[in-house]
Amino acid sequence: MKHRFSFLFLIISLAVSHAQNDNELAKSFFSRAEKEYVNKNFAASLDYLQKVSEYLRGSTYSKVEFLYVMNYYRTKKYKEANQHVKRFFNENPSSSSSMYIEIMEILPDLKSYADEIERREREQAEAAEREMIRREKEAEAAAERERVRKEEETQKIRMQLEQGIKPDKYHYVGSFTPEGLALIQSEKSRKYGYVDKTAKEVVPPEYEEAEDFKEGFAKVKLNGKWGLIDPTGWQMTPFKYDEISFFANDMAAVMLNHKWGFVNSAGEETVPLVYDEVHYFKNGLTTVTKNNKKALVNKVGKELTAFKYDTIYSFYEGMAAVSINGKYGFIDTSGKEVIPLIYDDHEPFKGPFAKVKLGGKWFFIDKNGKGL
Repeated sequence: MKHRFSFLFLIISLAVSHAQNDNELAKSFFSRAEKEYVNKNFAASLDYLQKVSEYLRGSTYSKVEFLYVMNYYRTKKYKEANQHVKRFFNENPSSSSSMYIEIMEILPDLKSYADEIERREREQAEAAEREMIRREKEAEAAAERERVRKEEETQKIRMQLEQGIKPDKYHYVGSFTPEGLALIQSEKSRKYGYVDKTAKEVVPPEYEEAEDFKEGFAKVKLNGKWGLIDPTGWQMTPFKYDEISFFANDMAAVMLNHKWGFVNSAGEETVPLVYDEVHYFKNGLTTVTKNNKKALVNKVGKELTAFKYDTIYSFYEGMAAVSINGKYGFIDTSGKEVIPLIYDDHEPFKGPFAKVKLGGKWFFIDKNGKGL
């Protein structure tokens, strides 16, 4: 317990000593501030006063505030002088003191200057408000003129489109697709966009290259990369692809770094970009190639066969011919090899039968591979 009280006493002693040091330094700087004021070095006096305030740590004295007032008054900083006048009176100085009397002598001047500053600030605020109103009206008038101009231009373009005439503002106008949009190329910027039949630019001309809409997609190029947009102009995919092709069955083939995959109608990469070649989707299936071998893939990217076929032909009657090393067989839509690869040639299924060649002879087989 004795050691605890000794430690506490030491802390208090140090704090008191530190405060005493601060007060001594404040007195020293105040003395310098007074000397600089007498010598009319008002800026230097104010610098010393700032140091006094730092060492007083939020406290102040009437003589400190008095010297602030007089320095600011002499340098015509009346706003700051008025602030310190309030602090001076907050210290309750004696009305008979020379400081009080001197402050009272300059108060009319300070009030006059304060009133003048207030008047100027009010006039500036009123002028700023008038200028803001003027600019708003000017902007409204300009916006109305632009609205009328665009409306007149739109009417003119609409009439030209109805008459099959290319509007002057476009370098190229394509045909309207089932989505109700036509590809346009700006005469001025040579960028591409799309207009509807009312001549509204649904997609402003901002793309470097673009193609007609097909199955709800349009491929457009921005900053050297391709992406997909929908008929509202919404960006379905990032602009990151080196090529986009094969719009079919609500799927689009996309290529990046020489590898192909597919995105669906929502712009999602459902078939990863890992293939060397791809073909368009039909009935939810497509053929992909990796290391010169082909496999069957569905819309969610599931590989239904191994990568072992040299060729996978189109499906007919739910059956597709496949070949390895010149021998043919058939797979069904699940990728199952239902007819072995033993035939020398083939023709696609027509109805329940397909024509095949084996040992130099042609004959028919059914979907189970049974010969007729």
